[in-house]
Amino acid sequence: MSGVGFYMTTGEVALTAATAKTIIEVTAAANHRAVIKKIHLWFKGVSVTEESVTVDLIRITTTGTGTAGTPVKRDPDMSETLAVDFKHTLTVEPTGVTVLETFSIHPQSGYAEVLPIEWPIPIPGGDLWGIRCTADNAVSVIANVLGEE
Repeated sequence: MSGVGFYMTTGEVALTAATAKTIIEVTAAANHRAVIKKIHLWFKGVSVTEESVTVDLIRITTTGTGTAGTPVKRDPDMSETLAVDFKHTLTVEPTGVTVLETFSIHPQSGYAEVLPIEWPIPIPGGDLWGIRCTADNAVSVIANVLGEE
């Protein structure tokens, strides 16, 4: 890793009730490891009585189809070019998914996780990682992912 920090944001992603949707898929460049260090999720629920949204952090074997995003360097003065890539708002779900962690978030709240320095989420070179959400009710979500390559 070259120590170049990056951040990625999805913008607002609409979730359909009772349908799993990968909201962001991160791809590490071939032979170039990336690590995820921080995750933010913010929901736009309208009712306090809605059920929590199930959030899965996933490893992916085969990419899905989505909107290409542009990762941004945390320090714009660094001359290195970012090699990590991402897409969001997937319309065709990825396959070969392994769930790393599952948690629930109320749709009128958010979630911010700074991963401990000794436990970032590694993405080996050429591999895929993502966040998948399943809501009982239609709700929108914004995801921000911060990491380093």
